[in-house]
Amino acid sequence: MVITTAVYLTAGGVPDPAVLKGLAEAGCSVIHTQSIAQTISAVTSAPQERVVLVADVQADAIACLILLREYIGRLPPTLLIDQKGDNISYPIKAMQLGVTEYMLASDPDIQRELNARLLVERSHLISGRAQPPVIREQTAPVEPPLPFEWDPVSRMISCNGRYIRLSPAEGRLFSLLMANRGRTVGVRDLMRYALRKPDVNLKLGLRQLRPHMMRLRRKLNSTGNVPLRIVSTRGMGYVLL
Repeated sequence: MVITTAVYLTAGGVPDPAVLKGLAEAGCSVIHTQSIAQTISAVTSAPQERVVLVADVQADAIACLILLREYIGRLPPTLLIDQKGDNISYPIKAMQLGVTEYMLASDPDIQRELNARLLVERSHLISGRAQPPVIREQTAPVEPPLPFEWDPVSRMISCNGRYIRLSPAEGRLFSLLMANRGRTVGVRDLMRYALRKPDVNLKLGLRQLRPHMMRLRRKLNSTGNVPLRIVSTRGMGYVLL
């Protein structure tokens, strides 16, 4: 059995006990780092199919992610922890890098613990899929900027002076769909991430998920300024277009 290695970059020198508990429950071995250099060394030294990264954004985690992507061509499954929640650029940059697991240190212990455990569980699913080859010399196409702003911390969409406030569950749904825009997000992933219920029965989970999705759709449709729509893909999940 291959053991997952969790590389944990902290800003204050002391890892979050709830996060450590979640990683331990997922069967992780933890490497504690306190600098970008230590983190990159630990990530690149571990077996790539069984490594996850947990990092405080106040420990220059965004810069670390950028360097990692340049160095190995992709990012490991990553959970970012915001100790302060006072800088909107952190969650925006995280979303631009494709990191969907972003939480505040002030979140309840059970949420931080669950997020850490789910990070490892998702890494097992990802590693079981064939990874596309990394083409390092091609320049990724530049996507046009979106005509609105999304703040995952305050859960606010702003567009041309109009504001849409989302509930916590709607905000998590929107963040996950935004990070995978144009790709179908599976129902189970939405249940795990948005409802914080990884073990709920699929049928019951769908009944609980649909009202949140309906309210999110209604809010997005309340103004024509947000050119987004959520489409259900039968038997699979939802996609944001």
